[in-house]
Amino acid sequence: MLKKSFLPAAIVSAIISLPFLPAQAAPTAGEIDGFSLYQTSTITGDKDVLISANAVKILDRKNGNGLIARAPDWKVYALNQRSRRICTYTAAKYPGSGKDIISITGGAPLNDLPLKRGTKATLSGTAAVSCETSKAFEAKQLKDLERAFAGPRFAKWAELMIADKGPMDKLPKQGKLIICRYYGISEFGGEGLPLRFKYVDLADQLHTLLLTNSIQAVKLPANTFDPPRDFTTVSDLSKLDDRPKIKDNGPVKAIEIIKKRNVH
Repeated sequence: MLKKSFLPAAIVSAIISLPFLPAQAAPTAGEIDGFSLYQTSTITGDKDVLISANAVKILDRKNGNGLIARAPDWKVYALNQRSRRICTYTAAKYPGSGKDIISITGGAPLNDLPLKRGTKATLSGTAAVSCETSKAFEAKQLKDLERAFAGPRFAKWAELMIADKGPMDKLPKQGKLIICRYYGISEFGGEGLPLRFKYVDLADQLHTLLLTNSIQAVKLPANTFDPPRDFTTVSDLSKLDDRPKIKDNGPVKAIEIIKKRNVH
């Protein structure tokens, strides 16, 4: 069961008052029940996550990228709190972190791994269920590697841990799938709130793409999941970051180095 522990009021207030996390609309009276999660990924870093019974909000601590999505239409507002830019997607077309993850997996997607519910467990004080690939899947992947149908970075074994019902698993399936896509993990997580995802590739390297470090029940302002109104709208995710790109002119030729040394 979920621990009945709460973040200190000052910390919760600081989280919701980050430039990205509060809505830009005028405050709405009242509060809603929600949960604050600290999640991390070995690929994409630390995240602050807020969820309620009908909405989700994520912020990357390092680069400021994040999203807001809520019922009933589950339109995804992808944004960057530092550049103050935003773009929107329908839930079906939101690409998430797929391209970043595929570069790690050698091109093999993780969203459709054949997972099956297994043993019950507890993660960060929350009742959970472990969903894993089978021995038959592992044997198939090893055989495919022998025949060069699979690369060494393809998944050999994978485990997804999801919340086992309970109060923090009230987020509708569409919201859970958006979280899965954000992390680039198996969309079997739509069966329950995704708490942890890890896999071992065919080179026996372990990758943890999602780990929930802490979960706290919190009270949130009613407008927590309102999208910001004063961000600049851009066309897609690639245009959220406004930092100048460094041009690579290639290696400096030896003759250029000699010329520079002879200049006084």
